[in-house]
Amino acid sequence: MFRLLLWAVLGAAVPLQAVAGTLAASAAYPWPDFADLLTQVAQRSGGEVRVYRLKLDHAGVAEILIQNPQTIDLIDRYRYDEGELTGPQPVKFSRYPSLAAIEQHLIDPRRIDFAVLRQMVDAACEVAELPDASVTDIELERGDAHGTVHPRTVVWRIGVKAESGYASVDFDRFGRVLHVSRH
Repeated sequence: MFRLLLWAVLGAAVPLQAVAGTLAASAAYPWPDFADLLTQVAQRSGGEVRVYRLKLDHAGVAEILIQNPQTIDLIDRYRYDEGELTGPQPVKFSRYPSLAAIEQHLIDPRRIDFAVLRQMVDAACEVAELPDASVTDIELERGDAHGTVHPRTVVWRIGVKAESGYASVDFDRFGRVLHVSRH
């Protein structure tokens, strides 16, 4: 209980910039300045950033879905490309999740070590046993759609593609391999 209380007090005092830092992209895959992305989203949304999902495409464009700080049962989408933030756009679900389901899915970005991402990206092709592959997409969320990872686990999913096939590699937030799916 004391550790949880300590995290609540100290975690709230840690700025997003200190956690995200300036991270050089992997040679295998470009990505945005996470500190700037999170700062701009916090300023634009007018509140605490709680990530529902983060997707990065091969052009270095980020799509981030966050809980709307003013209407907490809604999710907003932002797009970040070369330092420019657009949004918010309300996310339309085919069936709206309950507030409890949204809360269970949210990720505090202050608890994500973005520096580990480079190691995961650099290792993904080898882990997938596709050494000639290239990274196609990166996604951060809780759990996975296939049910192979516990729903409360924060997962980095890295997609890789080669002539011989496609695979996705799931890593936990510390960079440990959780699951490999080959297609």
